Amino acid sequence: MRVVAGVTACNEERTVGPLVEMLLASRPSGVPIEQITVVSSACRDRTDEIVRTLSARDPRVVLIAEPERRGKGAAINTFLATRPPGTDVTIIASADVLPESGATEAIVAAFEDPAVGMAGGRPVPRNAGTALLDRMARLMWHLHDCVARRSPKLGEFVAVRSALVESLDVASPVDESSLEAAVRERGGRLVYVPGAVVGNRGPATLREWMSQRRRIAFGYLWLRRRTGYSVSTDSGTAVLSIWLSEVLPHPSRWLPGLALVATEVLARLEARRDFRRGGSEYTIWTIATSTKAGSGAPPS
Repeated sequence: MRVVAGVTACNEERTVGPLVEMLLASRPSGVPIEQITVVSSACRDRTDEIVRTLSARDPRVVLIAEPERRGKGAAINTFLATRPPGTDVTIIASADVLPESGATEAIVAAFEDPAVGMAGGRPVPRNAGTALLDRMARLMWHLHDCVARRSPKLGEFVAVRSALVESLDVASPVDESSLEAAVRERGGRLVYVPGAVVGNRGPATLREWMSQRRRIAFGYLWLRRRTGYSVSTDSGTAVLSIWLSEVLPHPSRWLPGLALVATEVLARLEARRDFRRGGSEYTIWTIATSTKAGSGAPPS
């Protein structure tokens, strides 16, 4: 099975190296990844320097340095257009995540079933602190895991069957969800691989948390209007039933659980207001700098 990977980066000097190193070391289907393309969008830190060093050591690493940010969808399209012909599976990742050992192999293994069109692992936040936002991040991704086990919702580090996706709508504020929609439209099945753990980091400030949740809520509205597709975590009924079963029996989760509800309701209301007004510019995200501290260390 021929596998290629694309990494989108904007000022990711702390995380891009470990991610690319992990991809270089992985052996999905028993063979190395054929090509790892890093699309660097207007980076002003050492991201490009780090990738060039890796490329000098291993020619499978390719750097595409863009002079301006045009949005993650555009960066993904740049990568998709450079794939060698005849590849079977395409991995897509942001440079601020770090899959654990074996995660890449487990995700790619899902494509041994010819009906599978897209697969993704289980994001686990590396927010190890006791601050409320850290607790909220851990609980949110736990709830995400519960929903995804029932009805796949894929994100952070995903793979698609190459033949099913040629490009994305560059206006999409939610790239992985747009990939889901494209794959489902072409008859591909979604597979959630909970054993494939992917480290990420939630925002450490309320401003960044709300900005991120508002942009995602707007993106879901945009995607539903544009394609008719809704992700599984956008279902209030499904999320509420899991929230009740996973939060109420655990007093330690009450405060972060209630905070999650309050911030999510507010973010969705603000997103609806943006949408009714004709939309805000969410194609180019506001960077949450506190999420760039690294995703490799597991929570204590």
